[in-house]
Amino acid sequence: MLIWRVLSAVVGIPLVVAAVVVGGPVLLLFVLILALLAAHEFITKCRAAGINVPGVIVYPVVFVAPTLAFAWTEPPLLPVLQGAITLSGGEMALALLATMLYLGIGSLLFGIVRYHRDQSIQVVRDVGATALGGLYIAIPWSFVVLVRTFPYVGAAAEGALRLETGAKLLLFVFLVTWATDVTAYFVGRSVGKRKLTPVSPNKTFEGAVGGLVGAIAAGMCAGVVLGLPLSFTWAAALLLGVMGQMGDLAKSILKRDLGTKDFGSLIPGHGGSLDRFDSLMVNAPIAFFCALAVFGG
Repeated sequence: MLIWRVLSAVVGIPLVVAAVVVGGPVLLLFVLILALLAAHEFITKCRAAGINVPGVIVYPVVFVAPTLAFAWTEPPLLPVLQGAITLSGGEMALALLATMLYLGIGSLLFGIVRYHRDQSIQVVRDVGATALGGLYIAIPWSFVVLVRTFPYVGAAAEGALRLETGAKLLLFVFLVTWATDVTAYFVGRSVGKRKLTPVSPNKTFEGAVGGLVGAIAAGMCAGVVLGLPLSFTWAAALLLGVMGQMGDLAKSILKRDLGTKDFGSLIPGHGGSLDRFDSLMVNAPIAFFCALAVFGG
């Protein structure tokens, strides 16, 4: 198991870093692939547990929400599309509301059709799982795009990496999230004794504390290398260290309720997209709002 984790990291980390640094359509494609894979994993496991989650509802929402975030913050991919794709804040809000309306009303309409055919189905359960799947996946991955396109906030510190602010922020999120996972895993395996929660029986209190310490240490180091201000790095690292582990537990309770060990097998040693990026899906929105509080929009 450990060797697969290491090999996956050796291959995967450079790909993630490259997508973050390049940004633009490359990052959007990266986000859409992982988000749609996560949606597929969620739908598949729900159906295996007897919960009907229609792909025709979830997939479009998961595709549209990050794309809207990109269209709101990035220039159009082609000059000829100027004005046709770039969205104002108001247009973005309306488009997102329309997407959420499609998710909510579409789930109910799909439930009506299914109940017409089979009155034994549990409509509230199916509709609730469909709405949860759409929101749980689409919104966090949209924030990955928003973090990467965060506006320029000033000159970098002397000796810091010369990257766009959004690239620095998203690299910071990934590095702190990875450090939390790694330190929690190894501390928990080596000295962990007190069980953290029945939600995830293998996690320990000692591992959680180790993950938090790892997050803060990595955040402070990454902040220096990336040239991010101390007012952001310490607060963001602390929050990411806590909330990233909560994201892991949120995924764990979904797996426990659905009776599955992993959501997928995309990444050897880690599982599927939901298994690998569960902490990131919580940390990206947290980092965005931390940056907004410190730097302003």
